[in-house]
Amino acid sequence: MKRFRPADYVSVSVYWFALSYLLMDLFNARQPNLGYTALYSVASLAYLLGALALVPVRDNRVQA
Repeated sequence: MKRFRPADYVSVSVYWFALSYLLMDLFNARQPNLGYTALYSVASLAYLLGALALVPVRDNRVQA
């Protein structure tokens, strides 16, 4: 089992923060407040993809 290493998750969070800032800036440059809509759409898509990734996980524990 892989050990929990907080540094791995912190670096991923920093990358996502930078990506979201660039995404908002790019869309806000085209039209005011469009960046927030784009960011919300990407976050919703990531949430749905994460939920779909969990669907095949099965619980194999023995019921007592």
